[in-house]
Amino acid sequence: MNKKKISLSLIFLLLVALNMNPVPISACSCEMPPTADVALNNADAVFSGEVVSINEHTKESGYVVKFNVQREWKGLDTKAVSIYTASDSAACGVNFSIGEEYLVYAHRYEETSDAMLTTTLCDRTASVANISDDLALIGKGDIPIKIEANDEPRNNNIYYFGILTIILTGSLFIWRYTKKPT
Repeated sequence: MNKKKISLSLIFLLLVALNMNPVPISACSCEMPPTADVALNNADAVFSGEVVSINEHTKESGYVVKFNVQREWKGLDTKAVSIYTASDSAACGVNFSIGEEYLVYAHRYEETSDAMLTTTLCDRTASVANISDDLALIGKGDIPIKIEANDEPRNNNIYYFGILTIILTGSLFIWRYTKKPT
């Protein structure tokens, strides 16, 4: 009876092992990163900014990281920008932390569902605390002046309502005092 249980267990384990499908994995492998000036020329956007939020991407396996842009070197003129990065360093994703400032070298990535900017570990993206060599090659950058297009607009309806009220009140007074008594 013991031999029967052991034989059935071995057959069961063999069947389980034969039905297992290997899951393909990929690990991040980068060449030696280019110098900062070459990375600047190759990137679609280069900026430094503080991370204000990190959210899971709705359609891709990764994160959307929103930055308040402090300086820009290329490809941006906004005070806020969102970029995509893979979910972990094994897939070349950058592990950002909220509240930290980074120098980001980003590329337009057409394979994401919304063709947004993206960065990887291979792009020289790093904490501002570690970029003194980069700044020596690429300079100080510019301060952005425009507000991001999808930032919440100010509600101007109250101003229009106030102006309309003043015009109507003024018109009423003018009409009342210019009307000739009969």
